[in-house]
Amino acid sequence: LLFYAMLAGAADPARKMSEIVNVIVRAGTACDNLFKNFGREPLVKSPENPIPVPDVSQAITFENVFFAYQPHQPVVKKVSLVVPAGQTLAIVGGNGSGKSTLMNLLARFYDPHLGRILYDGKDIRQANPKQVRKQLAWVTQDSVLFNGTLWDNVAYGKPDATDEEILAAIKIAHVDRFLAELPAGYETNVGDEGTNLSAGQCQRVAIARAVVSDPRILILDEATSQIDGFSESQIHLSLAEFIKGRTTFIVTHRPSSLKLADRVIVMELGEIVHDSSVSDANKNSEQFQSLFSRSA
Repeated sequence: LLFYAMLAGAADPARKMSEIVNVIVRAGTACDNLFKNFGREPLVKSPENPIPVPDVSQAITFENVFFAYQPHQPVVKKVSLVVPAGQTLAIVGGNGSGKSTLMNLLARFYDPHLGRILYDGKDIRQANPKQVRKQLAWVTQDSVLFNGTLWDNVAYGKPDATDEEILAAIKIAHVDRFLAELPAGYETNVGDEGTNLSAGQCQRVAIARAVVSDPRILILDEATSQIDGFSESQIHLSLAEFIKGRTTFIVTHRPSSLKLADRVIVMELGEIVHDSSVSDANKNSEQFQSLFSRSA
């Protein structure tokens, strides 16, 4: 009787112990995956004596830039481009034309295999890549939000931002337009990757986060693709004032986004096949629309 009583008493702890073992095994696998990433050597490294990152007060220059992810398969080739400081450049092109890769090179996520990228005449390979990226804010089509409040996700763009700066950014991105729909307003938890918000709402939060960081260079990569037409036009009106004096790149498939641009280029197979001001493009609208529709 004593033996069976002890056996019965040990059954429940043994069952719980088996559950703990499962948790430990899952955690061990997760740690292995994390350390694989933590242990990777970055392809882009800081030079031994990095130069200060220029203020981008003159121009950003691409000098005969070539880049390939796979050998002998260039994604960007023979790209030479001068973007004066403060200009808003729209980049149009089909999938695989090299638009986003060009922006990756601009942020020094990769270094070109041939050619140079210059900020105010200085090769960015001579600067610390982290300092280069601090000059930029990038809003992508797939907005990355973190498990936390809406307010914290916006403030992440500039941790020392004042409440006034955060509220101003929220207003520019029209985040305040859907606050009434949220159960706790600014304190609503957006969930992992913004699962508690719609795709359009996530993009607005991401735009607000970029705005509050007060970047010198702003990259909008299909930043309003999930937003309805009316809201998009309202956000464009707000962004038009914000981007004045900032060098801005707009990667887009939507003609409506060109309202913000001073200049537009069309890319095909890694090369620039059309380059003109927006006013010139409007004058030759039939030719430009054929290029736009072909690339989009």
